[in-house]
Amino acid sequence: MNKVCLTLATTITLLKQTMKFKKAQIDHALKLLETNSYLQVEDITGISKSTIIRAKNRMSCSDNKR
Repeated sequence: MNKVCLTLATTITLLKQTMKFKKAQIDHALKLLETNSYLQVEDITGISKSTIIRAKNRMSCSDNKR
């Protein structure tokens, strides 16, 4: 399945939203994801599965641009 990078409109919308979690917290959740399931990471960090998935998609999208 191809991953689609964020469009400009989506990026602007996301920037308008307040960030509930700091980058370090998201990075920690993504690191935990290497050895744990999404639900386990959600329980450990308090970050929802959807937020973790969005962060992972953004990370892989930015890696593809390099």
